[in-house]
Amino acid sequence: MLKKFYKTFKKEAFPEVCVLQAESENKFCDTVISIDWYKILFNRISFISLATQKFNDCKYLEIGTDLNLCFNCIPVIDKTGVDPKRGGTVRKKSDDFFKNNKKIFDVIFVDGLHTFEQCRKDVVNSINFLNVGGYLFIHDLIPRNFMEEYVPPMGTPWSGDVWKVAQELSKSDGINFHVIKADHGIGLVKKVRENVNYYDDHKRLIKLKFKDFLEINSEINYIEAEEAIKIIKK
Repeated sequence: MLKKFYKTFKKEAFPEVCVLQAESENKFCDTVISIDWYKILFNRISFISLATQKFNDCKYLEIGTDLNLCFNCIPVIDKTGVDPKRGGTVRKKSDDFFKNNKKIFDVIFVDGLHTFEQCRKDVVNSINFLNVGGYLFIHDLIPRNFMEEYVPPMGTPWSGDVWKVAQELSKSDGINFHVIKADHGIGLVKKVRENVNYYDDHKRLIKLKFKDFLEINSEINYIEAEEAIKIIKK
């Protein structure tokens, strides 16, 4: 569903320093996903806010608040924001927060460190502290080029390799999962039963690169923003 957006560019179209760095690790790719996120009239706040309105006295958690650009816009009184540096309400790393947390949430948004290793930990922990019928949103699941996907970051915007989490979620039991084609790719997870079996494909995925993402993303159920709104409203 993303392949129609693929475009190939000459190597000279990319910053030379990025090309050289990526080539040194065999991570350069001349294909990009040509999507202009600004032309899609919805973002993460649209979907998160809509989901929170489905619950009386919604309990909201955000992992990775940074400058509170999202956190301050969520119309919920009972909200918790976790970030080790700034924003939110809790000054901790997410691992430390979850280690001592006892609270169960209705809506959770994960936008922490954009690496596969950390994101999958945040996602697994979030699912464990999410009510059945609750929603989990995950940011940055559609990197558009090798530079956005590269770890460590080459610049901004940076999605990192969190797209690999989507591959595991798509094979997990106990959830409904989609990726919304808006705002750098937003994972939409609905927990449909208490016991969720998270599919562990770490050994295979950890080795994959952006060029592999282009090959295997057809396994993911990508949806338009308008369809996501209908799904959340159900």
